[in-house]
Amino acid sequence: MSNPYDYSNTIEKAAARARGTVLTSLHRVIEGQNSVSTRKLAGIVADIEDSLRQDAIHFKYLADRIAELEKALEDKG
Repeated sequence: MSNPYDYSNTIEKAAARARGTVLTSLHRVIEGQNSVSTRKLAGIVADIEDSLRQDAIHFKYLADRIAELEKALEDKG
């Protein structure tokens, strides 16, 4: 099993963030409609929230890992 924090996964997450992919489902629902049900919006918002939370966990792990590597380099030098 590959490391979920490897370079390609991180680049993929960052690119998706830059494209706004997380909002695609919301755009599809509201496109061409005058009204949208609260239940439908609530489901989409919950999915977006989950996606953003998972990305935050991913980026926090990476930040911690970078800090560890920087500390190791400082200790060596």
